[in-house]
Parts: sequence; structure tokens; C-alpha cells
Amino acid sequence: MSRRVIANSIRAISLAFCLGAALPPIVQAAPITGQSPIDIVTSDAVHASLLPLQFNYGTDANVTITPIDLGGEDGTIRGAVTPGTGPTDGGKVTVGGVDYVLQQFHFHTPSEHLINGQQFPMELHLVNQAADGTLMVVGVMIEEGAPNAALANFFDNLPGPFLLTGFNIQAILPSYLGSYRYDGSLTTPPFTEGVLWDVLAQPITMSAEQIEAFQSFFEEGDARGVQPLNGRVVLTDVPEPASLALLFVGLTGVVVLRRRR
Repeated sequence: MSRRVIANSIRAISLAFCLGAALPPIVQAAPITGQSPIDIVTSDAVHASLLPLQFNYGTDANVTITPIDLGGEDGTIRGAVTPGTGPTDGGKVTVGGVDYVLQQFHFHTPSEHLINGQQFPMELHLVNQAADGTLMVVGVMIEEGAPNAALANFFDNLPGPFLLTGFNIQAILPSYLGSYRYDGSLTTPPFTEGVLWDVLAQPITMSAEQIEAFQSFFEEGDARGVQPLNGRVVLTDVPEPASLALLFVGLTGVVVLRRRR
């Protein structure tokens, strides 16, 4: 890839993730060249000083759980919220002064994004929208491990429909919020492009039982295949792998110490 192509790609997605602005219309209208998901090759990602993600999701939200096309490859189980920042609303994530208000969250199995070719059992998507209509999706990898207390009420009552009250969306997020950012698309029809993607580096865990509870409704999976980069560049603020591993160990130690206290 030429230096000019890399520079142009960085300028485009930097508007959204480094400067806090929406992508220009010419990038949003590019036909079938920027699809999602992708395989994120961390050694190819360009390190940059990215504006931090400031999450202020609802901690006492009302969430309507609805099954969508159970068993279908484009199906999922969705948690819809009231968009806004009121006491029972979904809340928002802010980047560079631009508010992206949470609309809904849903899951895929297996994960749609890959990291260095690795596919995870599941992936969580938090779909957010700015005032100008720009979508930003936060992707969170899910690996098998300890039961996820924050999602217990969700996964104990699948497939729905049902209403969750007092749901803490903020508690779903991992401790470390470093990420991989790129310009992509929706992963379900109509596969609209111009979607800002932010895939968090640190996975969250769910128990085997929680994962199987979701997978039982999608025996063939509900994940779209990996799409070509087509010259796009992935930006990141994640340290090199060795440093990242030490950081995760440090975060785990902090959590253990807090629990012991």
C-alpha cells in the first residue's frame, strides 16, 4: 500500500475518531468498497493519538428485548432502549465533543470481526447515532470464562420478548477501552456504508451456559463473513502486544484486589 493511500485513509477516518467529526459525504457514498466486518491484523494497524471514548451509558435503563428472525443468518436478539440521557434511557458515548446516543445493542455468534485471524464465540454490538444521523457501532468480543453478572438477566430469559428494567448497560463494558477504529458498514442488509466502527481490544467473558443459551437459537450462526479492506486503514491506540498483555494482567490484578477488599 502506498504512503499516499495510507495518508488519505487516515485523513478520512481521523475526522471521525481523532477530530470528533462525521465522515465527509464523499466517503459515506463510496459504493461497496468499505464493508464490515473485517479481520483486524494488529501489526498492520496504524498507531495514532485517538480521542478517548467517553461512555455514559444508562445504569438504570429500560430495555426491550426482542428476537429478530430467530435461526436466520441475519437474525439476532436485540435490546432496544429509549434514546436519550434520562434516568431510564440508554445513554451515550462521546468522542471529541460529538455525542453518539445509544439506540440498541445485539449479539452475533460467532464473532463477526476477527482479531489476527481469531474468531471469538460471540460479539456484542452497541449501535449509537449522532444528531446528524451518523452511526457508530462499538464492537465487544466475548470469550468463554466467568459468568457475566451484568448480562445475567438478559441471558436467563431468552429469547423474549420481554422488558428489562433497571438494566446497567455501562457495566457491560470491559475495564480497558483501547480500540481499533475504521470506516465500515452495517453487517446486516442493506449493508449501508459510512458506519464508524470501534472494536474494543479487551474482550468480556460469559459462561459456557450463557453462550450456549444464545447459540441454541442460531445453530448455523448469525455472523456475516469477513470483508476485504480495499485499502482502508485501521487506526488504534492499543499498545504493542507485549505491553497490552501486561496491561490486561494489571487490570485483572486491580479487580481482584478491589474484590478482596
